[in-house]
Amino acid sequence: MAKTFVKGTQSEGVLTSIKHFPGHGDTATDSHLGLPVIEKTKAELLETELYPFQKLIDEGVDSVMVGHLSVPALTTSPELPSSINKDIITGVLRHEMGFDGVVISDALNMHAVSKNYPTKGELEWLAFNAGNDVLCFAEHIEEGIQCILKNASEAQINKSIERIWKLKAKAISEVDSTLELTDPSALNKQIAERSITLHNGTAQGIEHFRTTNFCTLTLKRFTTDQTNQDIVKNVMAMRKEVENETEILLLLTPPQIKPTNNFGFLQEEIDFLNDLITTKKVVLYHFGNPYALQSFKTDKTMATVIAYQNFKEFQDVATAHFMGTLEAKGKLPVKLN
Repeated sequence: MAKTFVKGTQSEGVLTSIKHFPGHGDTATDSHLGLPVIEKTKAELLETELYPFQKLIDEGVDSVMVGHLSVPALTTSPELPSSINKDIITGVLRHEMGFDGVVISDALNMHAVSKNYPTKGELEWLAFNAGNDVLCFAEHIEEGIQCILKNASEAQINKSIERIWKLKAKAISEVDSTLELTDPSALNKQIAERSITLHNGTAQGIEHFRTTNFCTLTLKRFTTDQTNQDIVKNVMAMRKEVENETEILLLLTPPQIKPTNNFGFLQEEIDFLNDLITTKKVVLYHFGNPYALQSFKTDKTMATVIAYQNFKEFQDVATAHFMGTLEAKGKLPVKLN
């Protein structure tokens, strides 16, 4: 599937990057917070984690992003994360696997690496010296540049510039300079129609719900400058608004995309919605990552429908589904506890 995706994007002039080398699938630690350890032999890694990378490298993938991982089997310095580990990037990725394209570090502001290098510029130098050409989310740019200029050879710097320039030349040419971006609306609508998922309840139950005197409640952050105190006040106001309601159409959008801190939901919000779900007849439409629903008692709703995104096209498709003019054909791609 990854090979097909890469070929498809490349056919439209879009550069591709595969990640997170040497493999982040079999880990139990979030590298935003700590350093995951992969305790596999090199033979096991070649058969599993490294296998798809090698196949895509052989197909001419444009770039590789290296993750923050401890992989003792690939290095003599297991305490060094793979993203700043010369054994893994220059040794394994470049020499053993034959990749000579652009290597991008995972975000250098992530705690798996950033908390261990308080000296400004040191982490940036280690990442560059390990074999990265592009440093993602470097926190100390000026100090990093100076540290790299002080320690790197001219040949080392020129080689990275050459790789990056070659990739830019591939992506940007005079022939393509007049091309305009296509409108994604039609594709978004098609994706929304095919993916919308009835996770709990039935279409008949929603049809009956439409005949009731339901009220609509939207839980979404409309501004980014709300304080926790403001949010809690809003929750209290919503409690009063729906106090005497019996049927509620709940439109839910997680405050953030990443899963940290319950996708940004405050505990007061979670408690409020679970109270609604368990005491009233609720039809829930969820516009975001389905994992965010793990904080809520969706099995107690009359129906829970997952729309996956908050784009206009996904909202329109959700409306059509609620009105009974569109069938939910999607299947949940993950398991929710």
